[in-house]
Amino acid sequence: MKKYLQNRNFMIGFIIVSLLFIMMVVSLFWTPHPPNRIHDNHLLEKPSAQFLLGTDFLGRDILSRIMVSSQTAFLIGTGSLLFSGLIGISLGLLSGYFGGKIDELLMRFVDAWMTIPSTIMVLVFVAAFGSGITQTIIAISLIGFANFAKITRSKVLSIKESDQITWARAIGVKRSRILTRHILPDLIPTLMVVGALRFSGAILTEAALSYLGLGIQPPYASWGNILTRAQSYILTNWLYAFIPGLLITLMVIGFNLLSDGLNKIYSEEGV
Repeated sequence: MKKYLQNRNFMIGFIIVSLLFIMMVVSLFWTPHPPNRIHDNHLLEKPSAQFLLGTDFLGRDILSRIMVSSQTAFLIGTGSLLFSGLIGISLGLLSGYFGGKIDELLMRFVDAWMTIPSTIMVLVFVAAFGSGITQTIIAISLIGFANFAKITRSKVLSIKESDQITWARAIGVKRSRILTRHILPDLIPTLMVVGALRFSGAILTEAALSYLGLGIQPPYASWGNILTRAQSYILTNWLYAFIPGLLITLMVIGFNLLSDGLNKIYSEEGV
């Protein structure tokens, strides 16, 4: 625990992410107003005691919608991380452990996939299958699994030559058990570093898609689609655009600092 507390980047990132996570948990049970309630007599109100950040063009409480948007951010980040990690780690394990033709075939596929511009891939997917939470998670996962696959394969190539794995194979331990019980646990530190980076990347991608109207669709709230509407009213209520933009920035910085901190900690340990 001491090594984590002494790493400044990790601690700053941990505090930022923790505060955002607390806001997300609070929003599950309480918001100042129902986020989708329309207050007909309070359209585009400026910040006040009743509406701390004002109201939007439909009379909805901006603070409540920003709080609820944190749920979307964590849902998209976690969902895409799990989905892309499952695909990428599985490909990397198979490729690195079995080698030969399997390795060549899988890595050629991954290399070819990585040559496709991520922006074009996401836009084509959304155009073909529509927009929404599920589509956004899948679209972001499609541009993230290749990194997991390449890094997992590289790590497996070095781990499988260790004395522990050699001995396990010699005494007849099943391949599935070697992969899940011996190799996969050794990958966890590296995958945590990559996962934190992919989480921040997912948040940025979701915000960009929602900002363009291709991601999360109303009435569901996300920081990206709030920014889309807020830009039209930035001169009358600058907090409307500033707060969601700030939270996106903090989320990305927080996870990047976590990744950097974990990387330094594990590097010092020789992991």
